[in-house]
Amino acid sequence: MRTPDGTRIRRDADGFDSPDALDGLDALDALDAREGHRRRGPGARRRPGAGTPSARPKVHWSARLPGLVIGWALAYGALRTYWALGHRPWFPPVGPDLLAFSGWGVVVLCAASAAAAVAVRLLVGPLGLLPGDDRPPPPRITGVSAVAAWTAVAITWALSAALTSAACLLLLDVVGLLFVGTGTSFDAGALLSRSGCMAGAVLVGTTALAAGRRLRAACPDCGRPPRAAPAGASGARAGSTGAVGSAGAVGSAGAVGAVRAPWWAFAAGYAAVLGCVIRFGAQAMVGFGPEAAPASGSAGRVAGLAFLAAAALAGTLLPLAQVHRFGRVWPRWVLGLAGHRVPRWLVLGPGLAVSVGMTAYFGTGLVQLLTQPASAAQADPYPPWFMGVAVSAYVVWGVGLGVAALAYRLLTRPRCAWCGTPAEQTRIPSVRRDPVGTAG
Repeated sequence: MRTPDGTRIRRDADGFDSPDALDGLDALDALDAREGHRRRGPGARRRPGAGTPSARPKVHWSARLPGLVIGWALAYGALRTYWALGHRPWFPPVGPDLLAFSGWGVVVLCAASAAAAVAVRLLVGPLGLLPGDDRPPPPRITGVSAVAAWTAVAITWALSAALTSAACLLLLDVVGLLFVGTGTSFDAGALLSRSGCMAGAVLVGTTALAAGRRLRAACPDCGRPPRAAPAGASGARAGSTGAVGSAGAVGSAGAVGAVRAPWWAFAAGYAAVLGCVIRFGAQAMVGFGPEAAPASGSAGRVAGLAFLAAAALAGTLLPLAQVHRFGRVWPRWVLGLAGHRVPRWLVLGPGLAVSVGMTAYFGTGLVQLLTQPASAAQADPYPPWFMGVAVSAYVVWGVGLGVAALAYRLLTRPRCAWCGTPAEQTRIPSVRRDPVGTAG
C-alpha cells in the first residue's frame, strides 16, 4: 500500500505500520529526491559538490563527559572538603545546605563519582564514537567485560541518584524564587551550593546514560539501535536539514497526534493525577489555611493561591498532556494554534523537571519518615496520619509524572541528525486522516 506522497507502507515485525523507502531511501530522502527532480527536471545533472551537506563530526559531545565529571568532582569536592573541616557557613532555615549526604558524605560522593568516571572510561571504552568512512563500528563488549562494564554503569546511576537526593532542597529554592511571598525561605548561597551538587548529578547521570548506549551499540545522541543503511543512501544525509524537514516532511501534526501512547504511559499519567488528588484531599481534611495565606498581606495570599493553582496544574494538566493527543497537537479551542504541533520541550521540560524535583525531595522525606518516625511526628503539627499519606502521594505523583514524561520523550523523538533514524511519527504513521488538519 502507498500513501498519497508515494511512500510504501509495510508492516514490520512488531506489528506497526512503517514507511518503506522508495529506491532504498527513507521517507524524507525520497521526498527530497522527488522535490529536486521536479526542480531540476528529468534531464538535469547534479553539479559536483552542489547541495552536499557538511559531514558531521565522528565524535559525539558525550565523549567529554568522563573528563567533565572528574573536573566537577575535583572542584566541588575541594569546596566541600574545606567546608567539612569546619568552615561551612550557616544556611537558613536549618543550617546545612544538603540533606541525606552532608559534611564528609558529599565529599565521599565526589570522590566516588570521579572513580566511577575513570571506571566507565576503562571498562566501557571511549564514549560518543560513531562509525565513519575510515572508522569501523566500535567493538561490542561481551562476556565478563560486559558484566564489569554494566556494573560500573549501575554504580554510576546510583551515585547520580545519591547526589540528586543530597540536593533535593533545590526544589524549595525554586519554589521560593518563583513564588515570592509563600513563606518559603530562600538563600542565594544555598541555592548556588545545591545547584552545583545537582549539576554534578546531571553530569554523572548523563555519563551513565552514554555508557549504557555505548554498551548497547546504540546511537550516542538519540539512544536508538543502529539501523542498516539502505543501498544508495548517503551517510552524511543524516546530518542534513532543510526547508522540507522544517515544514513538516517528517509527518503532519495529525500523524503526530494520532499515534497513541502505550498503556503503561496512561497508567503512569493517571497515577500522577491520583497522587495529586490524594494530596489535595488530605490537605482539605486538615485545612488549607497555611497554604492559602502563608504570609500577611494581599501579596502573600496571591502568591499562595498562585502556588496552589500551579501545583494543581502540575498534577492534572501536565501528566495528562504527556499521554494524550493535546500534548502533541494544539486542540481546536486554542485559537491561532489549533492543529499545529505543540513544541516538544514545552511539555517534556516541565514534566521532567517537576518529576525529578518531587521524586528527589519527597522520596528522601519518605525514607526519613520511615526510618525516623518519632522525630518526624514531633516536628509536624499535623495529625500523625497526614505526613504518611501526603508524602506517599507526592512520591506517586512524581514517579508517575516521570514515567509519563519518558513515554512522551520516546513518542516524540525527532529525526536523529547523527544516525539518521527517522522520527517516531514517521516510523509509525497514522493512515487515518486527522480531523484537526496539518501544521501548515
